[in-house]
Amino acid sequence: MLREHEDALDAPDSPWLVRFNRRARPALRLFVFPFAGGSAMHYHRWARLVPDEVDLVGIQYPGRCSRLTEPGLTEFATLVEGARHAVEPLLDVDRIAFFGHSLGALVAFELTRSLRAHGQRQPDHLFLSARGAPDSPATGSVPDTLSDADLVQFLKRLGGTPDAMLNDAGVMAMILPGLRADLEALATWRPPAGDPLALPVTTLAGIDDRAFPPDSLAGWARETTGPFAARLFPGGHFYLTDHNEAALDVVLGAFGLSRSDPR
Repeated sequence: MLREHEDALDAPDSPWLVRFNRRARPALRLFVFPFAGGSAMHYHRWARLVPDEVDLVGIQYPGRCSRLTEPGLTEFATLVEGARHAVEPLLDVDRIAFFGHSLGALVAFELTRSLRAHGQRQPDHLFLSARGAPDSPATGSVPDTLSDADLVQFLKRLGGTPDAMLNDAGVMAMILPGLRADLEALATWRPPAGDPLALPVTTLAGIDDRAFPPDSLAGWARETTGPFAARLFPGGHFYLTDHNEAALDVVLGAFGLSRSDPR
């Protein structure tokens, strides 16, 4: 059995996965899902803060960072299924959590539903950040037909992207194709039909989020028959920038764990 665990640890990873801190037998495997146009590396600070018994795994969408040369996926269902095939080999641990921010929250939610539909292990807790519930008004939707200049202005309004990046044409040339693909994929998503999930769901939001105001997250309670909780933080859509550690505390606290001292 130990040899099997070692083989799994040494096996090549899917390009969908960023293994921040490999653990052969973690107490918790935490999968994190980035926002539209973002990459798994936005969670790199958590890798320094999670305790040793937590295995942090980022989901890397095509078209960014290590997958920059790949075309982005423009069908939401294809995005979800790609993530499902990637995570399935890593569901063999005692406890699993999904944390997604904005678009990532929707991917985490639909991935959970896809795992259920395929008879696979579902996460023990779903953390949905800065994304309105499926039945809320689409206040955060953005046309995927915007020009590059308009997309840059959209990023500026959301906050969370440094002006130095927004004003760097080279950086924007790398970011915008992935963002545009994500927005096209989001336009193909439809609210779910069928039974709600049966697991704990916690929503997290910035009090001043204009894209998805806190009250737009309340409807997530109808998407599960399990316990539901909501947490609010100062800030807007990218409250995580300033409250990274506090958000991680919410996740770890649900499993009786605490942050480590930064390494």
